[in-house]
Amino acid sequence: MNALLIHETEHCTMVQASGYRLPGYVIVELKAPCTHVSRMPAEVAADFYRCVTLAEALVQDLIEPERIYLMKFGEMVPQVHVHVVPRTAELQRAYLAEVEDEPPCNGARVVDWLWARHASLGHTDEAIASFVDRARAHVASAE
Repeated sequence: MNALLIHETEHCTMVQASGYRLPGYVIVELKAPCTHVSRMPAEVAADFYRCVTLAEALVQDLIEPERIYLMKFGEMVPQVHVHVVPRTAELQRAYLAEVEDEPPCNGARVVDWLWARHASLGHTDEAIASFVDRARAHVASAE
């Protein structure tokens, strides 16, 4: 089993992002090739929506961020996937310490900053593994 896998359905996977060191940064991805949400069969779209909704709920319940960003890009990985990113008060403080901005902050700028600085934020492998374990338990209790 993938150590970062939180949940899997027939059509989707939900994983803690491996490329971004932030507990609760979750990626929901389709298993089958698809590059446009509008071209998903209804059954697949419904499953994808349930997984994105579940991911947002578990991030809210476990991380308790001030905001949750949901993003779909498809630039580097064209396969349909959504980034679920918790913007906590701690993350915003770190961002504002380096960037001339003020609340309400531009979420796209916060995420861009996060991508460049995630490794320096001090989140340990243990914190990430703990989030994954708690997220798995959260999903199991919701089923």
